[in-house]
Amino acid sequence: MKLKNIQRFNLSPKMPFSSDEVQSIGRALERGPSVLQLPRIPDHVKDRQVQLTQGSLMIPSPPKRTKSSSRGCPVTVSPLSYTLSPPLFNSVEEVIRAKIHTPPDIVQTIRNNPHLGFLYVTSTAPKSSIKFDTYNLKIAMFDNVNKSDYYTVSTHAVMHYCGSEVDYLSLERWEQEYQYHRKLLRIPVFALFLKWKAFRVWRNNVRYKKISKCRRSLQEHLFVLNESLRPALIDIREMCYHISDMPLCRLEKDHTYTLEEFQSAQYKQLEEVSSRLEKFRKLAMEVARSACRNALIEFGYTPDYGDLETGDNFI
Repeated sequence: MKLKNIQRFNLSPKMPFSSDEVQSIGRALERGPSVLQLPRIPDHVKDRQVQLTQGSLMIPSPPKRTKSSSRGCPVTVSPLSYTLSPPLFNSVEEVIRAKIHTPPDIVQTIRNNPHLGFLYVTSTAPKSSIKFDTYNLKIAMFDNVNKSDYYTVSTHAVMHYCGSEVDYLSLERWEQEYQYHRKLLRIPVFALFLKWKAFRVWRNNVRYKKISKCRRSLQEHLFVLNESLRPALIDIREMCYHISDMPLCRLEKDHTYTLEEFQSAQYKQLEEVSSRLEKFRKLAMEVARSACRNALIEFGYTPDYGDLETGDNFI
């Protein structure tokens, strides 16, 4: 009992008792225990105190930081993990506003909200876009989906409608194929395929456009391709080829010429060549004149030079 009575006083060593306090304590001890009794604590209050005591003992202590051997290395503490409750939706419009795109999220949404029945899913980008991905999807209403390529996702399976064909997949198989797809996209060949394809298509289109432009320009301005001028050019080229075989100097083998004979033979050859060149000139002029006249008439012009038959004022 003496110890219990002493516990009522502050026995902290930082604040020593005075002499008066020590005398009063001694007189209290000589008188003996006090007849004053405290009220009894009810049972439900005791049970509440026990629960609070046990709850305070079960509070986990904060994780201790591990000491690093090197002073320069920082100490990392693993973050606490929290379990979030799955989102619940009352209507499909709320799901659309949530902007859910990946197959695992879509499957989790339909599993947590079976009252929605099923969801219409379509691609977020067209196939011609560089951002197109088979699993880059979005939830939409039936009026906004691509009727030639869309999905329906329910709690049982996934139905893929592509034209007149329909594919059936379970939710687990669909999620597994999505994971395989993500792993394949980590390979550079598959990751850059769409960019390579888009660049190649762009390059081919630019090349075809340039070739078409040059072809059209040649057809409009190159006179060789003109239907009236082309035959005349071919005829004149053929006549030039034949006249190029005509020699300008005549010499016979195994024959010795005197000066007078050689001079006479060369003058005779000169007259023959001159006559043939004159015929060639007239024929080439006639062919060129006729071709130019026809070409002007085809383009809607009226030739203003002399008569075609007489050849007046031409050349």
